[in-house]
Amino acid sequence: MTDSRGVWASLERWSPHLFFFGAVFELLFALNNGLAFLLAGFSFVEWLYPTILVARVAVLLGIAGLSVRVVDWRHSVGKWARVLVTVALVFSVGLLSLSLLRLVDVTTPILAVFGIGTVVLSIATYALFGVVIIYSEAFSPAIGALLVAAAVTVLGVFVGLNFLPSRLVGGIGEGLLVVLFLVTSYRLRTEFLLTDRGEVVSTTVTE
Repeated sequence: MTDSRGVWASLERWSPHLFFFGAVFELLFALNNGLAFLLAGFSFVEWLYPTILVARVAVLLGIAGLSVRVVDWRHSVGKWARVLVTVALVFSVGLLSLSLLRLVDVTTPILAVFGIGTVVLSIATYALFGVVIIYSEAFSPAIGALLVAAAVTVLGVFVGLNFLPSRLVGGIGEGLLVVLFLVTSYRLRTEFLLTDRGEVVSTTVTE
């Protein structure tokens, strides 16, 4: 794996696990929506709403870890990508905090600002990293395609909420994100293992 320092290197090592954690929390939210839509006697469990935000934070942290190789590929692009994912994380953590406060009846008008900001910044982050990875050698193009697909899915959910039942959109859209994040986690874990093995073989030959 790429030699780097500090928090970015730690996030890189944890990236496959963070995508997996994100998928687990997305699954909770998707099931909450799906059951509320399909079962007449099942109501959406409001206190489970923050699970989608926990998922968003986990995935964004995982994407932040991918920036290590993007920076190595093209420093200026990687730095701007890090700025974007950092701002997206700030909004996501802020929205998560405000959502937890709302569960105890503490509300604020700024919640809507953080809500829209989180969605827009998440879409932009997924799309930017996806496109950069597709056109670079940082990771396999499949990783980039999965992130672009995630960006399109989040956008589809955002638009779909204006035309279809929210529980239906949430169940299907978030369910698709579960699959995308699980596959991303698996692909990253596989690529990291192959890279580590390659480094071990290279070191052995050199010695």
